[in-house]
Amino acid sequence: MSQPSKGTKDFKLVTFKVVTIDQVLKNERLMGLLYLLSKFKELNEKTIYHLVHEVQEKGHNLGYKFFVVGGHPNSKQLKDDLVALMYVDLIETEPRTKKVKLTGQGLDVIEKYVKEMPTDKKSLVDNIIDEIKKKIMVLDNEVDLEMTLRKNRRRGRRF
Repeated sequence: MSQPSKGTKDFKLVTFKVVTIDQVLKNERLMGLLYLLSKFKELNEKTIYHLVHEVQEKGHNLGYKFFVVGGHPNSKQLKDDLVALMYVDLIETEPRTKKVKLTGQGLDVIEKYVKEMPTDKKSLVDNIIDEIKKKIMVLDNEVDLEMTLRKNRRRGRRF
C-alpha cells in the first residue's frame, strides 16, 4: 500500500468588502472613475491607470494615490475600485480583447449622474479629457500591440 503524501497544499484567501450599487452611487470617487471611463468606448486596464494619473496631474483630484514604476503609474485603490465596479456590473472586461468597458447598466447610471453633476466640474473633466484623449488612445494602441506581440511569441510565430 502506498503512503499518503506528506506535501501540503496552500491556498490563499483574498477578501473584499461586499459592495452594493447604492454604495457606488454615493461614492464620489467611484462615480468620477465611471464618468472618465464613459468618455472612452473601451480601454485596457493599463491605459486606465495612465488616464486617471494624467487627469489628476492636470488638476482634477479623484483621490487616488499613485506610485510610478518604470514610467507606468500604479494604484492599489484604483485596482480595488475597478474590481468594485465590475462586482456591481457597471463595467466589464471584453473577453477577446481584455479591454474594460461600461455595461448597459453602467451607461444608465452614468447618464443619471451627468444630469446631477455640477457644470463646472463636468467642464473641467471634459476639457482635461479633450486635452489628453489622443495621448491616451496612443497608449492604448501601444498596449494592444504589446499584448498581440506577446501572444504571438507564445504561439511560436515570427514576423
